[in-house]
Amino acid sequence: MPGRHSGTAHFRPDIEGLRAVAVLMVLAFHAGLPFAPGGFAGVDVFFVISGFLITGLLVREVERSGRVSLLTFYARRAKRLLPAASLVLVATGILSWLFIPRIRWAEIGGDLVASAAYLVNWRLASRSVDYLAEDSVASPVQHYWSLAVEEQFYIFWPLLIVLGAWLVHRHRLRTRPVLGALLVLVVLASLGWSVVATATQPETAYFVTTTRLWELGIGGLVAITAPFWQRVAPGPATGIAWAGLLALASSATLLGPATPWPGSAALLPTLGTAAVIAGGFAARSRGPVRLLGAAPMREIGATSYSLYLWHWPLLVVAAAAWGELSLWQGVAIAALSYVPARLTYALVENPIRSAPVMSRLPTLALGLGAACTVLGVGAGLTLVRGMASSIEQAEAAPGASAMLGGDQPAVEPTGPGSGDVDVDGDGRRRQRGDRFDRPEHEPGRGRGRPGAGPGRDGARPLQDRPHAGVDLA
Repeated sequence: MPGRHSGTAHFRPDIEGLRAVAVLMVLAFHAGLPFAPGGFAGVDVFFVISGFLITGLLVREVERSGRVSLLTFYARRAKRLLPAASLVLVATGILSWLFIPRIRWAEIGGDLVASAAYLVNWRLASRSVDYLAEDSVASPVQHYWSLAVEEQFYIFWPLLIVLGAWLVHRHRLRTRPVLGALLVLVVLASLGWSVVATATQPETAYFVTTTRLWELGIGGLVAITAPFWQRVAPGPATGIAWAGLLALASSATLLGPATPWPGSAALLPTLGTAAVIAGGFAARSRGPVRLLGAAPMREIGATSYSLYLWHWPLLVVAAAAWGELSLWQGVAIAALSYVPARLTYALVENPIRSAPVMSRLPTLALGLGAACTVLGVGAGLTLVRGMASSIEQAEAAPGASAMLGGDQPAVEPTGPGSGDVDVDGDGRRRQRGDRFDRPEHEPGRGRGRPGAGPGRDGARPLQDRPHAGVDLA
């Protein structure tokens, strides 16, 4: 994911490296590496980066022309994000068809449809998914929740900037102070709601857009205040940037699944990311750019979007096919996901984004985005229809009911041991015992790998919550 937009429109290698840090945090967490219990905070790093890049792009357009071209903006986002995302959705649908029991196809198909429409975060929130539940089953596309948050941000944010531009023009005000004031209002409102919702509705607070807007807004405020940060003396700027990187390291190692999230705890990685970006304006070579701008970090940062898209479905499908993954199996799969990610970046993501015809004809880019969305929806509906066909076959031939769950009967007997069915305190019906019903981890929160069993301390397995909120700008 190239990051060629900043507060000054110059390429920032340290920001490209920050993307690498974010996706590596998520991968380490999902692979089950014990030294990254807070790796789910990589999603929050992505949110701040996206808010910074997108706000900087929009503010510069307002300062240059006094307006924002919504058509051009949405066309850029469509060609940047949708082709790779849809490709992975289709591939995930195929892998689910081949390796995941049919009893799960309808739910996964619905998740594919919601992911293609960038509404899956609300779908997950509406069914109050508890990713710490011992019998929760991860969807191979639940990591798309963070992409949904960003897409919804891309719809809302330009409209806010348009409102600010109108106020500037009507009352002859200065652009950045007006836009900054609007962003501060959004950040304070969203942060306040995030703290309240995390304490009172933790299962839904994790996914909904309203509890995450402030994180993108923090990045936006750095973009708006870029002229100030460019004037900071190199010494203090260097200290700020390195302190920010230290905050990110602390987030990955000191936070954990028991940390209420997002809420106020998310201030650590978000402000840390903001500090790295803000300090980097004046710190230059004395800041973390030597580390973050190294060639390997820039390479990983460039492919971070595709890497985020691919790693989670491969982990979930592998757990469905092989059962519980060992630590090194999880690490190997996460590492090998770089292969399809690099191919996707080289053959799909980069060529489409860089195609001159897409820049000349925004409507063509929007049309391509619409086609990609239809493709992802079609993949989901195919799985849903496949599940319906299996049910019809089972009803027509009673002996065929076992086909719905591989070697599992369609309905498990109740009673002690494998296959127990109970209703938990909030009324949700749960079934335990199937190896595919063990907690699985997705980009964002939780500890361990898809299908991982209880830890050494005997506690129930911990379920991860969704990311690589990757962007994606």
